[in-house]
Amino acid sequence: MAITINGSTGISGVPAGGYNLVDGDMPSGAVLQVVQSIFTTEVATTTTSWADTGMSASITPSNASNKVLVQINHGLLATANCYGRIQLLRGSTSLEIYGYAQYSYPSELSAGYLSAQWLDSPSTTSATTYKTQLALHTGSGTFKVNNGDSGGYQVSSIILMEIAA
Repeated sequence: MAITINGSTGISGVPAGGYNLVDGDMPSGAVLQVVQSIFTTEVATTTTSWADTGMSASITPSNASNKVLVQINHGLLATANCYGRIQLLRGSTSLEIYGYAQYSYPSELSAGYLSAQWLDSPSTTSATTYKTQLALHTGSGTFKVNNGDSGGYQVSSIILMEIAA
């Protein structure tokens, strides 16, 4: 029996139990779930060692074949002659490293914004955590996320989207 939608009489042809869609019913590329986390705490580093930014989010894929699209947005600030890096991780596995440079006069600050995406294949149905870390790459300045200095950006976010295989 066909399902009929009528503006006057409503919907007919739906079985008594209704239809239950499962992830397998969704077409490849469909977004199955979205998780977002907002982060506003300032974190700074003056070393080349990786340090957590505090920004993270977790998602539990419904199928091990599905992918996770990760979008990170970080407000950044670097002091003069400082080259900083942001690292995206799944658990303890590094996925990508992004750079941010400030080559200006010694007393200048450089505020900027990093917006990046990564399509990941976690191959699991267990809860999976994505996070970012920051570090200096070169230079002797200070590299910050969510800086409180004048003119800087103070909000970062991470968005996780499960994509049907």
